[in-house]
Amino acid sequence: MKKVYKNVFDFNATSMQPDGEEFRIGHISEELTARIENFRSQVNIIEQKASMPCLVMIIKFILNFVWICFLGGTLRSWAEGTAWNQMYKNAPVLFYVGIGAFVCWVFLFVFEFSKKNKAYKEADQEGINRQIKIIEEQIRMEMGVPEDAKFVDILCQCYEIKKGKKKLLLQPSDAVVYLRNMEMYVWRKDESLFFCDRMDLYRIPVECFGEVELIKKPPLQVSSWNKEEPINDKKFKEYKPYQTNAGIFVKQHYVIHVNGAEEEFVIRIPNYDFATVQNLIREDR
Repeated sequence: MKKVYKNVFDFNATSMQPDGEEFRIGHISEELTARIENFRSQVNIIEQKASMPCLVMIIKFILNFVWICFLGGTLRSWAEGTAWNQMYKNAPVLFYVGIGAFVCWVFLFVFEFSKKNKAYKEADQEGINRQIKIIEEQIRMEMGVPEDAKFVDILCQCYEIKKGKKKLLLQPSDAVVYLRNMEMYVWRKDESLFFCDRMDLYRIPVECFGEVELIKKPPLQVSSWNKEEPINDKKFKEYKPYQTNAGIFVKQHYVIHVNGAEEEFVIRIPNYDFATVQNLIREDR
C-alpha cells in the first residue's frame, strides 16, 4: 500500500494549523487580519445581493431541463418525418408545457442577469479595487515579499478531525478528487524557498526538496481559475486544463517531496505552474 504523506499546506481546521507547521515562520498582523475580514464581509454582502435564492435556481434548472427535453423530442420527431402541425395535434399539452418552460426560463435568466448587474453597479467598484490594492501592498510589506516574487497555484485541502477521522471540508462530491488551488507568492532567498498565501509565510530550505512525481490520473477538480488569462488561452494549451458545467479540472499535477525534521511531507502543484517552482529549486544546483 502506497504511503500517504502530509501536504505542507493542508489546513487542519480543528487545530487551526497547517500540516507543515514546522515550516511556517510568520503570520500577518492582527490589524491586517481584521482589515481583510472586514473587506471579505463587504464583498459577501455584495455577492448575496447579486445571488438568486436557492429555490429559484432549482426552478430555473428544472425549467431548463424541461424545455431541452421538449426541444430534443420535437427535433427527433421532425427528423423522423412528422410534420409540425401533426406533432401539435398529437400532444398539444406538451407544446404548451415546453414553450411555457422556455419562456419562464428566459424570464428568470434575464432577471438573474439584471439582479447581478444592479448589485455590482450599486457597489463602489473603484473603492473595492483600491482596497484590494492597499491590502495587497500591506501584505507584501509585512511578509517581505520581493518585487520579483512569482505567483503560483498550490494545491491543498482543508479538513477537520471528527471522532478521530479526517473529514474533508468543501468537498462537493466523493466522485472526484477535489483540491483547492491556493494562490501563493513564491521566491528564493538564502538557499530557501519562501511561500506566502497572504496570511502565512513559510520557509523551506532548498536542501529539503527531494523526489518529484508526476500524477497523471485521475484529473483533479480545483476550486477556481486564478490566472488573468482565460483557461482556454494558448499559454495553457499544452497543460490541458478544462472547464465543464461540473467545475474546473486539471489533468495532471506534480508532487514534490519535502524532508521535514521528523517526517516527510509533499507539496502539490498543477502542471501549469510546476516549472516556475522547479526552476527556483534548481537555481545554482
